[in-house]
Amino acid sequence: MKFLPRRALRAAALPAILLLLSCAPRPPVQPGAVPAERGRGRAPGLPVPPLRVALLVDVPSLEFGSARGGTLRWSGGERPVDPGETLRFEPGASGGIVLMEEAGGMWIEGAATFIPHGGEPFLLAGKPYGGTLVAVPSPTGISAVNGIGMEDYLRGVVPWEIGWLPEEKIEALKAQAVAARTYALSRLGREGEPWDLVADEGDQVYRGLERTDPVVDRAIRETAGVVAVFRGKLIRAYYSSTCGGRTAPLEEVWFDREGAPYLRGAGDGPGGGIDPSRSFCRESPHFRWVEHWSGSEAVAGIIRRLAAEKKLDAGRLGRLRDVRVEKKGRSGRVLSVLFRAEGEDVRVGGDRVRWVLGRPQGGGILRSTWFDLEVKREGGLVTEIRAEGRGFGHGIGMCQWGAMGMAEKGYSYDRILTHYYPGIDLRRATRSLLSRGPR
Repeated sequence: MKFLPRRALRAAALPAILLLLSCAPRPPVQPGAVPAERGRGRAPGLPVPPLRVALLVDVPSLEFGSARGGTLRWSGGERPVDPGETLRFEPGASGGIVLMEEAGGMWIEGAATFIPHGGEPFLLAGKPYGGTLVAVPSPTGISAVNGIGMEDYLRGVVPWEIGWLPEEKIEALKAQAVAARTYALSRLGREGEPWDLVADEGDQVYRGLERTDPVVDRAIRETAGVVAVFRGKLIRAYYSSTCGGRTAPLEEVWFDREGAPYLRGAGDGPGGGIDPSRSFCRESPHFRWVEHWSGSEAVAGIIRRLAAEKKLDAGRLGRLRDVRVEKKGRSGRVLSVLFRAEGEDVRVGGDRVRWVLGRPQGGGILRSTWFDLEVKREGGLVTEIRAEGRGFGHGIGMCQWGAMGMAEKGYSYDRILTHYYPGIDLRRATRSLLSRGPR
């Protein structure tokens, strides 16, 4: 789960998509069990309409269909869709979309929703998805938004976020299901955007019905409707791959976000211990790592990324003369890095350092902000940088490799969640709870 900038659509599209989703059939929510200490029973359906998940944003055209066909609806009417028929949309003028047909294009004001027959999946870019699909006009193209029930949404999130785990680690899958459900509900009703979530690391990776798994389905079913709360409100259920032995306080990573008692950071060992040999995530391939930037091109790449991050002219920055960690937080993660270039000195703080340094091999961002640097210079210029680091991801909240390690040792999903979000409670989602928003 990463948090990346996203493009907002025109607020005018929001009423249309809400209307269309409210007309769509809601996939059933399956029964499940609450944690053992709270009793057992059937889970009621979540008191929310289908989630709105952006699958594609601002594309030049959109094609989809269903093996059994369905119905296409918009504010001014509807028409049947034949089995196997492919619908093609392109952006239209004045905030509309155009349905491309053999007889010519049909202009539709606002958005249009496709409801497959019999709850069958629809196909978009060759991948199956449950629920409905809404084609939404956007400022620079057209977007595809999936209307999907919460529990079916989780089928396309849980394994893509934490992996396909064996039954012996089902408690980690359950913990992931509760965290992902809580996070998704905390994003409902985002103002100014005709969706609640995006289907990538900007929120949570969602791949629909591309690959389902009976163990994952069981984990979702046995936690159906369960969410994590703190003092009566949904938590901000952040999670990442590997904490490296200690989770991070939120304020050490994202300076512009308010901290929370359950996101204060702690050791990953039993009872919050910091002994690396007892860390629950120590089996992760990212528990310890080393990166090298060597040669003029690798170092120049850092200057280019630094210029892009700070909106500076790379030419005016010139070559890199030094780079050093200025300050670290109590979790060991970097708070500030100073880049000394020929043109000027530039500081980068928190998680954004990962984007500036990047990974020299294979591209992408640096695995975490928990690192130490060694710098070699010749003639007053940097020629090589070596980073020794720990962990993968922002490190806030639940550590996924740690959750797997705890499950392997026999911890239940509620114990896993309270280990990574201390002080929380697990509750059934209710309308009054959801109306309070996240804490």
